[in-house]
This record gives sequence, C-alpha cells and structure tokens, in this order.
Amino acid sequence: MNADISLLVAGGGPAGIAAALQARELGAQVTLLEAGEVGGTSLNRGPAPVRTLARAALLARDWSSWSSFGLRGAAPVPDLPAVLANSKRVARYAHDKKDLGGHLRRQGIDLIEDLGPVRFTGPRSIAAMDGRAWSADRVILAVGGHAARLPIPGAGHALTYEDIPSLTSLPRRVNGHSMLVQTARMERRIAARNAVLGPTRQATYDVVPSGSFTDPEYGRIGLTETQAAHNHDVITGIARYEDLLRPVADGRPDGFCKLIADRRDRTILGAHVVGEYSAETIQTVAAAMAAGMTVDQVAELQLAYPPSPKASAWPPRRSAGPSGSGTSPRPGVISDQKNKPARSPER
Repeated sequence: MNADISLLVAGGGPAGIAAALQARELGAQVTLLEAGEVGGTSLNRGPAPVRTLARAALLARDWSSWSSFGLRGAAPVPDLPAVLANSKRVARYAHDKKDLGGHLRRQGIDLIEDLGPVRFTGPRSIAAMDGRAWSADRVILAVGGHAARLPIPGAGHALTYEDIPSLTSLPRRVNGHSMLVQTARMERRIAARNAVLGPTRQATYDVVPSGSFTDPEYGRIGLTETQAAHNHDVITGIARYEDLLRPVADGRPDGFCKLIADRRDRTILGAHVVGEYSAETIQTVAAAMAAGMTVDQVAELQLAYPPSPKASAWPPRRSAGPSGSGTSPRPGVISDQKNKPARSPER
C-alpha cells in the first residue's frame, strides 16, 4: 500500500476517473477536481448524448427505405425539442445509473465538482478561482478537450456536439465524432500507476480502434495498406457489402470491410470499414489483434449466420495461399499487394 503518497487529478472525465480509481486502488490518497459535473465530455456533452442523436438520425434516414420492405404509411415528423430532450435523458440516465460521484466517494476519493477553471500556483499546487487550493506529491492532468472545426472552407457551416443543444431547427444532418475515450482511460491508468509506484510502464498504441457516428459510419484500426507495405509483404482481404447477405437483407448494401495482413506470418496489421456496422466490425478486429491472432485463426471462428462484414473478409477457403493470391475473386478476396484487385479501395 502507498498511503503516504498523495495524488491530485485535474479533470473528472473518463481519463481522470480511471486515474483516480487506479491510484486509490494502489493505496494513494486521491483528490479529483472537476470544473463541472463529473463524467466529462464523454458522458455530459459528447458520445453519450450524441450517440442518441445519431440513432435518431439513422432512424430518420431509414424512413426512405420503408417502401423497399413493403411498408406503407406516412413518415414520422421529427420533433427536434423531443429529440434533444431524449439525448439529455440518456445522459442523465447514465449519470444516475452509474452514480459516478457516489462511487468515487465510496472508494475514498475526495471529489470536488463545479470548480470552474483551475490553475497551477506551484509545481504540485492547484488553485480554483474561489480561492480554494490543493497540493499533492503528484499531479495528473486529464483536462480533456473541446469541440473544434476543421480549418477548411465551409467549416463554419458545420455543427459540433457543443452546438447541438442550442438548435432551434433541424439541420440537413447530424453527425457526431468518436473521442478516443478508450485511449484516455488506458493512458491515465498507466499515469496513475507510475505516479504511485514509479515510472515502470509506458502507454502503447498498437491496437486503438476508432470510428464515427457519420452516415455512412466508418471504423479503422492499425495501418493502412500503404503504411503496412513499407515494412511488410502485404496481403489484403476485402468484403464488399453488396456481396454479403446481412447488409443486403438490412437494405444497406453500400460499404466494404478491408483487412490488411502480413503475408509471411499472417498477423493482422490493420482494418478499415465504411458502411453500416462499422463500429461493431472494428471492435472484432481489435480483439483479434490484441490477442495476436492470425487471419487463419480468425477464419476458424464459428460465428452466427448470417455474419456481418467482420466475419467475411477472411474465410479459410478465401485466404491467401503461399503466393499471396486469393483463390476466389469475390467476396472477401485476399490479394497480393502487388497484384491487388482493380476495385480495391485504398485506405
């Protein structure tokens, strides 16, 4: 135990919470400072409420396909205030269900919320605008980020998650962005461990999936084909949604899943998905990469039928042979990097 070590964490989002809990588990005395309500952007303004809005947008998009499935009737009319109220309800539900503040305090963490901005007054001292101040043996900064627009023409016409609550009329579409909460949590757990026990671990970024709530969705992990080709003899597998039963049955045949692997040892180097199910698909690849599975081992997995695209880029009978060339042109073709299919999208 390290009860003699005190730790001050600035920022009560997922990263700050992970750091505080890890340090407390290791026996440190922990104080967690949060400018507003604990939970940060992830729970209060970003992914949690935005994912709810994205779901509403996807449902609205699907109205246009009703007739294809033999459904008749007038399309529902979007009620923007009700849509926004629902996103707030989901964020509030997550707060109430998790009881983050109560959980942290029950673990012995001194949580201070609604502080507003804080500043350093010394190497290990922080003060709030109201005059309150804290000092500790170690300080971890987990202050998170804010929405930003890309520096491109027309960016001023786009919305960020911070703009959405103030909407009074429906825009053409609503998009969200996946902040890498998973990476922040990993970094702060390691930071807390190093702060309490000494610098013994470093963060690794080999397996970090990411994606977006855009329409169409996208997901990615690892290297692109071009990046991988610098240091590997590359083979690729492509599953096109139009060739798969699940997307076609769901009325979403536009998209692809591309898998990138090393031809010699068959390790998975990266994957890129565009289309429906992207987030779910990329999680499966991430799990396989983290486990060190080869494409042949993944191909032996017995998955429920009909599979989503994650299961279709590497069936054994379509895997690359010694030459690196696929035995079947479509779907899920595996190809040599030097002899890739003409339709292969570069990611």
